[in-house]
Amino acid sequence: CMVVPAFVNSHTHLSMACLRGAASKTDFEGNVVEDMFFRFEGNLQPEDVRAFVRMGCWEALLHGVGCCFDHYYFASSLVEAFKDTGMSGVIAPTLQDLEGPGLTLPGCGYEEAFSATLDIHRNEKLRSDYGIVAGFGPHATDTVSSDLWQKIAATAALEGIPIHAHVGQSLEELERCEERHGMTPVEFLRKNQVLESDTNMLLVHSMYVSQSDIHLLSPDRHSLGLCPSSAIQFGFPCDYPAWQKAGLKICLGSDAACSNDSMNVQQEMRSLAGGAVFGVNSSPELRRFTEKGSAKNARLVQQKRNEILKHSSTLNDPFALLETVWTNPGGFASKLPVGKIEKGYLANLLIVDSNHACLWPNLDPFRSLAYADVAHAIEGMCVAGKWVGERGDFTRSVLGSDLYKEHLAEANSRITKLMKRAGYATD
Repeated sequence: CMVVPAFVNSHTHLSMACLRGAASKTDFEGNVVEDMFFRFEGNLQPEDVRAFVRMGCWEALLHGVGCCFDHYYFASSLVEAFKDTGMSGVIAPTLQDLEGPGLTLPGCGYEEAFSATLDIHRNEKLRSDYGIVAGFGPHATDTVSSDLWQKIAATAALEGIPIHAHVGQSLEELERCEERHGMTPVEFLRKNQVLESDTNMLLVHSMYVSQSDIHLLSPDRHSLGLCPSSAIQFGFPCDYPAWQKAGLKICLGSDAACSNDSMNVQQEMRSLAGGAVFGVNSSPELRRFTEKGSAKNARLVQQKRNEILKHSSTLNDPFALLETVWTNPGGFASKLPVGKIEKGYLANLLIVDSNHACLWPNLDPFRSLAYADVAHAIEGMCVAGKWVGERGDFTRSVLGSDLYKEHLAEANSRITKLMKRAGYATD
């Protein structure tokens, strides 16, 4: 067996597991966040979120994730769901004061979400007993005002709270920043002293972040929250090799099940490693070859492929990949060190069957952990010093437990009612 750190999922909206499969092809052609997700979320109740987050937590745990950075509404529901399932993590109550469901959902106004963040941060029992700490969760640069961003930046530095936000996640966000402020989302953050704030910040998705924007960021404090599989569905992966070249850390996340269909962050490593070569598909070299053929043009395609691979080659290394789900996010929240098996770190551990068929012959264990499908080989799991399920019968013991069945029944009941309230009910 191998004993390794449990994986860290650096960007989740666990409650949105309830929308897995709900979005159609046409939904993803526009701004699916505003056009569809906001519609559902405007009908949420606190009890719904607790029920749906529990299901998201169970899925994550079954894939070896012991810590999630969750960004969502109804802070107390998030906390209780994490406690219900044994998940540890950094909870960032969503902050919005310009647009979004946070303006209308009861108890989710920006002042209430701000206070809830501080309450979680100052609750030592949550950290010591459950491995739960707080992050500030401003939604994005087009849904949060300058005044609120400045307040978040100042308080985050004073209290030692990390910031977890979507930045440059859509064309609309970029356009609004340029129309309202005459600058990019990253430049807007600099103007409002967010980038200078003495705290860690996770900038998520960042599809519309330019090279000049990247140069404004600090490797000491700023990291990219990258969700490759989700980005493929709702947009496209950002130029993550440029972030790494600039010395910025990459932290992998799965985003929401509604835009990914899986909460298995370990599998995101394969997309990170090989995703860049998909650029060959849209290259002039390949178009020329498909139109005219010939070995000469084929060699140019191969050269383009090698050029792209070289640009992102460091991310093909198993150690570099594992850093994106272990040590890179492990230092994000100073009050919750994870991602290492070391004194002073949270006891989030996986026991992996090194002889399992999905890893065999396991010639390079680190490559297996980065590229293979590890979930099937998990024998046991420990989160915040407590065992999840039974060793040797991990998956079946979780899914067969009375607790899981109780959580599943409530979630099934609530998703049916939510669909009706949102106008998506089917007979």
